[in-house]
Amino acid sequence: MKTERDAYPKEYPSFWSLHDLLHIYFNILMHQLIASGNQAALLQFAHSSSKYMSGLYKLYLKFEWPQVLEYHFRFHNKRIIEMQEGSYRGWEHVDADLMSLHLFSHPKACLPKQNMQPAWSNPKDMSKQFCHAFTYGKCLSPCKSGRIHKCRKCGLQDHNVASCSKTD
Repeated sequence: MKTERDAYPKEYPSFWSLHDLLHIYFNILMHQLIASGNQAALLQFAHSSSKYMSGLYKLYLKFEWPQVLEYHFRFHNKRIIEMQEGSYRGWEHVDADLMSLHLFSHPKACLPKQNMQPAWSNPKDMSKQFCHAFTYGKCLSPCKSGRIHKCRKCGLQDHNVASCSKTD
């Protein structure tokens, strides 16, 4: 038997598929609060919803997406009840009980550290990058970082940008 929960990942296959819709949802709620004239609730909700979006993204980075989605929908159901009672503060606080129930046993698998390094920090890629220090006459050849010593304006190797005669 298929449950309602099984449909979530298909409807929202990634964080970004939910992200844009949440922004629309939060904007609609803010416009309703503006129309109601309840400035205190508007300010509280604007702060809380922003904090929630940031927190949800952090959960997405740490835990498996289907479980983050389950957490979100359970969390949202609680907030609907509170908002009907006029309270918008709940969006800014994590729900430890829901996190314990849905997230803690489903961390994302960590990538090996070597795969997590940005491309620019890989020594193999350094040989393809211009040396910024050389560009300004502050690095002697050969480059200690293994970067290219060429003028960025004209591409010649016998001088740097500071002494280049080529005009822009």
